[in-house]
Amino acid sequence: MTNLKNNKMIALWIIIILIGTTLTIWGSLKLNDAWTKADELKKQHPIPDFILLDCDFEITFSKEQTNIIEEAIYSKISMPEGNVSDINQLPVLIFFNENREGLEKYALERNILNNLKTVIVNGTATSKDSTTLISFYSNENNIYIGSKEKSKESYIEILRYNKDEGTFTGRMNNIQLMTEVHTASQYLLDLNQITFHIMFSGQIKLRKVENVYLKTTRTKYFYI
Repeated sequence: MTNLKNNKMIALWIIIILIGTTLTIWGSLKLNDAWTKADELKKQHPIPDFILLDCDFEITFSKEQTNIIEEAIYSKISMPEGNVSDINQLPVLIFFNENREGLEKYALERNILNNLKTVIVNGTATSKDSTTLISFYSNENNIYIGSKEKSKESYIEILRYNKDEGTFTGRMNNIQLMTEVHTASQYLLDLNQITFHIMFSGQIKLRKVENVYLKTTRTKYFYI
């Protein structure tokens, strides 16, 4: 009886060990499969030679330039009743537009538009463990001022003027940033910590930046 009991216990332990080994092998296979899929996904998103920036922003011009812009707005916009200069929030996209109508009928001084076109962006992106690091910087000489719906070109829209605060709100679209990779990894999905700096030339001051996207022509990768 004792031998039979011992044999049953031995058989039970063998079964338990076999089940445990099977579960371990299955678990390892599942884990390896997950790693393989993650690695394959990552390899579908290599770091490109350039990335694109979208963002909303708020700026101020110098007092002199603001007066010039106000004068252009008030001389071109008419109202059936009241005075346009009494309105605090004004749509101004038509005045900041390089299309033919904008340049011929609502043209601002060329240097105002040129200062908007000379936007400087630089920054870095790293992974949590700092094994991946890239830097990016603007390399843009052909930014369009005005609206270009569904365009892949770089363009900047100045949308509204707040008279009380003296601020202009707008949006950057598809601003091209050149990338430099400083570590061995070559994949965008390894990155998750972004720092950046934006400034305009001339007397334009940047007051606020929000809704920032770093992307390629096909995919939005980072929202800041």
